[in-house]
Amino acid sequence: AGRGYAIPEAVTGRDLTRRYEPSPEVEAVWAEIYASDDQNDELVRLGEVLTDVGELVWRWRNDHLVATRRAMGSKTGTGGSAGVAWLEKRATKNVFPELWTARSHV
Repeated sequence: AGRGYAIPEAVTGRDLTRRYEPSPEVEAVWAEIYASDDQNDELVRLGEVLTDVGELVWRWRNDHLVATRRAMGSKTGTGGSAGVAWLEKRATKNVFPELWTARSHV
């Protein structure tokens, strides 16, 4: 799975029912991949596709947040959630966080 890169067991073997915490080691791997001279490398392309997916998720979350604010204001959300407050918190979370932070090191 690591393609020769040092991906920690704490990441690859983690309990998928628990919230993911960003890994400095995974960030370092993505930074190394992005620093490659071969920008057509399949891992660079994978990183870009995953970043596109992450951006689409972020846009959807924000669109959902705005639509909910317009429709419900600050009422309690479905299932008894905190509604807009819960959506605001989720909207700040990046999907594939190391892909975003690795760019600062390249």
